[in-house]
Amino acid sequence: MKSNKIFRIGAVSGIALSVLFVIVLTIAISLNPWFSFYKNALSDLGSLKVPTKYIFNCGLILMGLSGIVFSLAAVKYFDSAVMHILTIAMIFLIAVGVFPEEYGKIHSIPAILFYLLSLAGIFYAGILFKERKEKMLSLFSMVGSVVTFILVISTLGKVGLAVPEMIGAVFILSWIVAISYKMLKEVKEEIKAHP
Repeated sequence: MKSNKIFRIGAVSGIALSVLFVIVLTIAISLNPWFSFYKNALSDLGSLKVPTKYIFNCGLILMGLSGIVFSLAAVKYFDSAVMHILTIAMIFLIAVGVFPEEYGKIHSIPAILFYLLSLAGIFYAGILFKERKEKMLSLFSMVGSVVTFILVISTLGKVGLAVPEMIGAVFILSWIVAISYKMLKEVKEEIKAHP
């Protein structure tokens, strides 16, 4: 039952992370009509020059905190300390919000590591799903992370940085929602089996 509670909290946090992303990005973009996916980076919305920077940056910090809670549940769910890769990725996401783009490498390196570690963690989760004979989730995790990485790399420099950033974010968040839903479903089944 203790595990069920951990999974419920983690799953809700994972879903909250995705909802926060949509809300924060929508508000930030609506308040900054100059923003263009084809010309800007998402981090431009949190630039120190932007009056509404706190909405985007605080949003990233809250997303990172929600992501940490989800990742800790994921470590327990997959029964693998290696899944702390996601925890570290979420800490880097918080750093992106704390240090806007004007901080240079202190901003850009955590941003890059957030994506790389998230995709690496998801790929590893795919290996663990394969060991559990869960083929669909294994394929979604492994193939999805590789394809996403290729798409991100192939679009860099061709359009605004926001496009590859969104490609990565959409896959990562979709995976988190899928796993969160799976956690909740299994908790519900466990409660039914052992009321």
